[in-house]
Amino acid sequence: MKIVHISTSDRGGAGIAAVRLHLSLLEKNVDSHLLTLYQFGPTLPNHVTYANKDVMIAPLGWLKDFIIKVKRKFRIYQPAHDRKGKKYLKGRGTGFENFSFPDGLTRLERHPLVMSADIIHLHWVSEGMLNWSTFFSACQKPLIWTLHDMNPFTGGCHHADDCTLFQSNCSICPQLKGTIDPGISHAIWSYKAKSVSDIKNSQLTITAPSHWLTQLSQSSKLFSSFNHITIANGVNNSVFHPVDVEEMRKKYSWSQGKKVILFVAHHVNNIRKGIPFLLEAFQSMNREEVVLCSVGYPSEELSSIPGFYQLGYVQDESTMAALYSMADVFVLPSMAENFPNTIAEALCCGTPCVAFEVGGIPEQINSGNGVLVKEKNAVALGGAIEQVLTTNFSRAQIAADAKLRFGQSLIADAFISLYRKGVDA
Repeated sequence: MKIVHISTSDRGGAGIAAVRLHLSLLEKNVDSHLLTLYQFGPTLPNHVTYANKDVMIAPLGWLKDFIIKVKRKFRIYQPAHDRKGKKYLKGRGTGFENFSFPDGLTRLERHPLVMSADIIHLHWVSEGMLNWSTFFSACQKPLIWTLHDMNPFTGGCHHADDCTLFQSNCSICPQLKGTIDPGISHAIWSYKAKSVSDIKNSQLTITAPSHWLTQLSQSSKLFSSFNHITIANGVNNSVFHPVDVEEMRKKYSWSQGKKVILFVAHHVNNIRKGIPFLLEAFQSMNREEVVLCSVGYPSEELSSIPGFYQLGYVQDESTMAALYSMADVFVLPSMAENFPNTIAEALCCGTPCVAFEVGGIPEQINSGNGVLVKEKNAVALGGAIEQVLTTNFSRAQIAADAKLRFGQSLIADAFISLYRKGVDA
């Protein structure tokens, strides 16, 4: 049974989830392969980056590829999804997640890995990885598609927030107010609908890490006819587990004798991750007792806040596990989330968590491992942080429970069972 995972990259929450599943399958002797458009992390076994030269079988395909490379070198080549973004997203308001166009840079159906696969497992495939019309019309193999946001079944947005137009046809997108054509969302939705119209209902299975996202997909007009199943993202428990943090505390002398609040985001100043709420809550606390530290690309404009330490982007997972373990509470006040890896990682390290009650987060946090915040404001967030810092949680129990729910090996077993059903169908 040969599995090919397809992901735009090996980074970000979705890319990391795909990598972890791929590596866990290899440990279980499954013939697993990872195909990405971009590679940002270390070299992995059976990881291939897509290259046009490997799959151009049409006449003069090599010439087309050569011309594109020359244009890229001299910065005169711009992918279709980038061109459309500049045209149709100009004037779009702030405070939203990504809005992307389903134009692919690839012909995945021609790639040797795809052609030889028994099961094709799609992950996050926006920003050029998937050419909807050519791929789905040519693919006759069992498909698994793990959703990491709402984009696959919407007219372009990655999080619809309060909009439910994906349940019909995304006629006018409220996130495109102020642009030249708010109705482009319907054109995108129609293109996606036509592209998947040839797929047999039994051929495609939709998975999602949270019941929240599964239910949204089931309610969408685009994906409602396909089979759905919820399987959480896996966490490597040989790395993410409670560790002795004495050396880490010594390294960061500012943590000595104080409670540590940890925040993690790819970019610390990403408003959607809720940093303004967290900073406001933190500034009302006693600086003699608590410190706030962040992991992610730092923000210069936030560098002067007393007691706030930006540690920068951390890629090494062992270091991250030590930071989670060092923290007295992990806080993620996001405006929208599916199933954040960071919360699952923190819990596997035994660290109680605080987050707004959005998306799939209520499926991760409960009264035994943290506090969910119903109101999206700094006062409620600060109260929840104080509650965790003054509650005697059992870190060992938090970690043990998280391992049973998010352990990478268990998640891999769930997917192996799903793959076998697809092969036997």
